[in-house]
Parts: sequence; structure tokens; C-alpha cells
Amino acid sequence: MNSETPVMRGNPLTADPRLAGGDQSALARLQEKPANLPVKKITFARFAAQTFRGRYFVLIVLGLIVGAGTGYLGWRMARPVYRSEGLVRIADSLPVVMKETDQNQPIQAFDTFMGSQKTLIMSRRTTDQAVLDPIWAAMSRQPPAAPDKYFADNLVVDIKGRSEFIRIMVTDYDPIAAAAATTAVVNAYAYQYKERELRLKRERAGKLEDSQSELKSRIDELTKSLEATINDYGTTKLEIFYEAQRAKVGKMEYALNDLYGAIATAKPGKSSNQPEKKSENPKSKNLSVDAIARVDLATHNFKSEQERLEDELEKMTDPKQRGLGQEHPEVLRIKSQIESAKKRVEKSAASYREIYSELGSNNGADLLSTSITAGRSIEALQASATNIEAILKKNRDEMVRIGKTMRAADHAEEELKSLQAEYYKLVERQNSLKIEERSMGRLELLSTGDVPISPDRDPRIRMAAVTGVAGLALPWGLFLLTGMVWRKFRYSDEMETDPAAGNSPLLGILPELSETGTDRDEMLAAAHSIHQVRVSLQARSEPGTQTYLITSAAAGEGKTSLTLSLGLSFAVSKQRTLVIDADLVGRHLTAKLDMQGVDGLHEALETGRIESLLQRTDDGLFVLTAGKAAAQHAYAMPASAFRKLLTEARRHFDVILIDSGPILGSVEAAVLAQEVDGVIFAITRGQKQRNVSQAMSRLAALKVKIVGLIFNRAKPEDFRRSPYGSSYRSMSVPPAPQATKTRIEALSAFGPLVNAVDARKPE
Repeated sequence: MNSETPVMRGNPLTADPRLAGGDQSALARLQEKPANLPVKKITFARFAAQTFRGRYFVLIVLGLIVGAGTGYLGWRMARPVYRSEGLVRIADSLPVVMKETDQNQPIQAFDTFMGSQKTLIMSRRTTDQAVLDPIWAAMSRQPPAAPDKYFADNLVVDIKGRSEFIRIMVTDYDPIAAAAATTAVVNAYAYQYKERELRLKRERAGKLEDSQSELKSRIDELTKSLEATINDYGTTKLEIFYEAQRAKVGKMEYALNDLYGAIATAKPGKSSNQPEKKSENPKSKNLSVDAIARVDLATHNFKSEQERLEDELEKMTDPKQRGLGQEHPEVLRIKSQIESAKKRVEKSAASYREIYSELGSNNGADLLSTSITAGRSIEALQASATNIEAILKKNRDEMVRIGKTMRAADHAEEELKSLQAEYYKLVERQNSLKIEERSMGRLELLSTGDVPISPDRDPRIRMAAVTGVAGLALPWGLFLLTGMVWRKFRYSDEMETDPAAGNSPLLGILPELSETGTDRDEMLAAAHSIHQVRVSLQARSEPGTQTYLITSAAAGEGKTSLTLSLGLSFAVSKQRTLVIDADLVGRHLTAKLDMQGVDGLHEALETGRIESLLQRTDDGLFVLTAGKAAAQHAYAMPASAFRKLLTEARRHFDVILIDSGPILGSVEAAVLAQEVDGVIFAITRGQKQRNVSQAMSRLAALKVKIVGLIFNRAKPEDFRRSPYGSSYRSMSVPPAPQATKTRIEALSAFGPLVNAVDARKPE
């Protein structure tokens, strides 16, 4: 400090008996928690009002200019849109020509079918084919360069429920291009529809032909199988053969039962009353086929089939009728069947002779005309029974075989009839399709795309209105977005409503003072604000020494000037006041007093004593400079030593104000804040709310009591609207007392705020 500055060293203070033991109450106050104040909330409307505040006129003028420009651009950019329509009909049903078929019957799920046609019209295949249509060249238009996007944006297909009509519409800025596009789409769809119908027709005809061929092949196979099945009998009427064989088996069973009865009643070693018959009946070899056919039904049936074939051959070769030659295939076939029939007759007759040989008969060929047991020995009867059992088994097997063959033949005949009926239906179906194909199809083109006369819609007015409103709102939106990203405190009343400022009360606001040219009203307002802050602090304080830490979110927010000004105000009110420069990094208070080489806080922390380290101004304010500390000493400031130093200072002073660095960038500020009674937080106009919010969060994490907020460098109009500036406006403004030259030189380095307080104190 200059040699003329009225500062003197030493300890001129004496202990204040009022503060004896005051350190205990101060320590108790350190444990107090901040008061539970209402949580501040900011709505979007309030946030918008804060952002636009003071800028309404500029925003309105700027919005009108930008809105007029964008509205004009919107009018020029918008173009009228034309729509061309084509109409297609797909008949649900067609008139019946001969009979109802699936070609003329109503389409099943007609709505679903029409929906599929809509999908087909809007498909990539249709649009790709539409751009190749010669209608484009005929109407002197070029097809779209990007057909996918063009038709996706401009093609509309409309189908009403249960309607047979399809509306195909294309919109375009060029009416002729819209008509060309509509016609091209209609033509492409019609081509694909007819191509699909032709393909289905071919597939249908092919399937019918394949089905006919398959059925014909199956019928032929079944016929051959049936002929092979009945080859041994020559006819499909196997019931008569089965009944004949069953009758033969029944007679043999009867004869066998007669033998068993004779064997059971015969006496061993003796013969019956009649002479014993020979083991072989010579008459069996002399039985003719005709004689056997008269008594044996099976032989009779085979003989009848042979005679029928012989009659048919005779008629076939009769020159008077057909007159076929002996080598004709049909004649040869009949002859082959006759030979087979003869073999069947001989086989049946041989079977009968075998039975007759064993059973014998005295009455022609009747097997059961006489008893076969009379006059025969037991041995002969047993031998006959054995032979008859063998013959009976063979005939039973033959009866079973005939039965199975009969059932197989019946099943084959039924299947053959079914296949033949199905075959005839296919032939009839094919004939019907040929007739139906000559009739008119379901697709009918009612109209293709016509050239529209008037636009379908004109968006220019709406576009101009929309772009104009958007341009009008653009400056407001940009300001709002800027406010959201870089929110700053611009007015003092924002301190009381914005959540970034926390729940701390606003102690006062300080007007912005220029370094030069500040008038008396502004000087008086500044001094008045500092004294109001001091009064508010006194009203909130408890008995005993009060210690306050003045800090902020960032550097350069006027903490040093605020601290010294507030110290002067307390000194004027006859309060023993001590100001401590605890900003060991910035040391602005020490530097402005020009006392960088003077012992101060650093040395006091080492010794624990402040008696010889205090500096006193002519205003009665005591100052403890930062001392001979380097910046690195701030990182290791001992909290216990500072607590001891405060205890010593409380014994001599009523108010202790500590100037520290910003809470976010200062280590010592975080340490000291936990040792004082409260923190006074300074916020400068234009400070980012994000920084203030982070600072408040930092203080809350340290569990520090925030006494209040001070809004610094407020605009004069904001200060005059504030209730903190209402009282001084009614005061008369006397001329400022003449300050001494040495005092001005001592405090002029701290700026206009300190000068305003110092100049307005009573003499």
C-alpha cells in the first residue's frame, strides 16, 4: 500500500467482554443446517417469459421480417397439383352360357380379391411396366426418372367395399404427365390381368388333360386287373359259380357225415348187409361233360359261357353280318376266350369225376342218390372218408378263392364305374370351358387417364401461411433454444424463482457502475443496496460474532469489492469488523491494497495468532491480508488451524467477512465454507445458470448454510423496478461529502462500488 494510505500495524484492539466464550456458540451455529425453504420450480411459461424478457420489440420486428420472407418463399415454392383418374371394372359374376362354372360364378371373398388387385396395381412390376408404355411418347412427356418414388408418392388406388369398380388416380404438377401416368398404369394392369387369365386358362386346360390321362390310365389298368381276376371264370358274374361250389361242398359235407355215422356203427371185422363196393367206380371215367353239366351247376355255367362265346364267334365270322376274317384281332380274341372257356369246362368236369369216383352213384351222375356206406367194411369206409376229406378241403379252398375273387371283382367294378364317371365329368368340364372362354371376360376398362382441366388442390396459400408463421416463430424459437442451452441470469427477480439459484433468499441487488461517469443517483443506489444487505444480515444473525464467507460460481463476479463494501457498511454501523483475504490464489484484496509482501493469513495459520498481523484503515475496518503465501498453499489449507484462528478472531470482532475464491475453482473456499456461520453467494448478471446450479450443488454437498444471494451488476432499469431500489428514490440526494485525497487513493483500486459506499458514509 502507498505510504500515504492511513493503514497502521499492531493490535490496537482489546478483548470484548461481550464475546467471551463466544466461540462455543459459534461452533454450535456451525452445526446448524440450512433452513428448509420451499423448493423453487420453473415452468415452461415462466422460462419462456424470462428468455423473451426485454426482447419483445426486437423479436416482434425480427419475426415480421423473417415471416414475410419465408411466406413469400413458401408461395413461390408451392405448385398446384393436378389429378387424372382411370376407372376399371371387375365383374363379380358372368352370365351363364351353358351351366354354372367357376368362370361365371361369383368370386369367393370378393373384397379380399379386390384388395389383392389393388396391391397388384401398386406393385413394382406394374409401375416398371407402366414407364415402358408408349403413351409417354405419344403425349410428349418423359417417364419419371425414379418410378418407384414417383408412383409411391403420387399413385392412389381406391376401392369401395363390395364395389366392382377400381379408381386409379395419379397426381402431378403437370396435368398431361398425370394423364400419361394414369393411362400407363391402367394399361399395365390390364396387360397383367389378361396375361394372368391366359396363364390360368392354360394351366387349367393342362391340368384337365393331365387328369384325363391319369384317369384313362387308371381305367385301363383296372380293366386289365379285372380281366386277370376273372380269367379263370370268363365272366364277372361269379355269384353263380360261388353258389355252385357252395352246393357241391354242402353235398360232400353231407356224404362225409354219412360216412362218419357208418364208421361209428360198424363192427370191426364184419361188413355191412350189402356187398362191399370196389375202391374205384369204373363209371366215373365214362361220365360226359354234358351229363355232368346237367347235374353240376359249376360245369353248367362254364359250359354256358363257352356256348355264348362260340355263338358270338359264329356271328362275328358270318358273312351275312360282320364277315370278319379268321385273322382279325377281334376274332382271334374270341377264339382265345373260347379255348380258355373249354379249359375251364374240362377242369370243372374233372373235378366232378374225381368226386364221383370216390362217392359213386347208381343213378346216373347224382352223387347222393344212394347210400355210399351200404355193404362196405370199416376199412373201406375209413379210406373213403379220408379221400373225401381231402377232396372236400380242396373244394372248400376253391369256394373261398371264388369268394375272394368275387369280392375283388365287385370292388374293381365299383371303382371302375367311379373312375369312368369322373372321366366323363372331366370331358364335360373341358367342353364347357371351351364354350365359356368365347364369352366376355371379367375385366372391363371403362376409362383411362383423362387430362385434368383444373387443379385438384392448390397449396400455395396454405404453404405461404405455414412458412410465414414458421418464419415469424423462428427468431422466438432460436432465442428460446439459445436460452435452454446457454441460460443466464439477466434480471434480479430470476434469483427468487429459478431453481438454479437454489432455495436461498435474495439479500439484495447491486447496480452496474461504470469505472467513469457514474452519476450521483447510481452511487447512492449502490451504497443504499450495500447497507440494505448489511441490515438483512443483522436481522438474520444471532447474538455473538457472525462469520460470513463471500464466494461465487466463477471468478470476476465482484466478490472482493462486495466483501470490502460490506465490511465498510458494518464498520459504519459501529460493528467491529474484520475482512480476511482467504483467496490465496487470486489475492485480489491484498494486491489492491498493495500489501503482497506483508504477513497475513498464511502466517496467522502457522502461528495461530492475529494480534500483530491486522491492518486498519481510517474507516475503522480491519483487514487480514493473504500473507506471503504461494498458490500451492491454498491446496493444503488446514481446516483445524483456520478454525482456531476464527476462534481467536471471534473474541475481538462482531463481524468477520472472508473473501475467498470461486467455490467451483477454489480448494480453500470449500474448506473455509464449512467453518463459517454462513455463505453469501454473489451472482453477476450474465452468469450461466448451469455454473450457479453446480456451485449450489457443491455447497449443498458440503452441508454449508447459504445465508443469501446477492445479484451484482444489475441494469439500472432492473434495479429501479426492484423493491430494493424503491426506498432510495423518495430520498433527496444531498451532495456527497468531500473525501480526503488519501482515502480515495486507498480505496480507488477496488472500483466504483467500494468508492460509492465509502463516499456515502456519514462523517
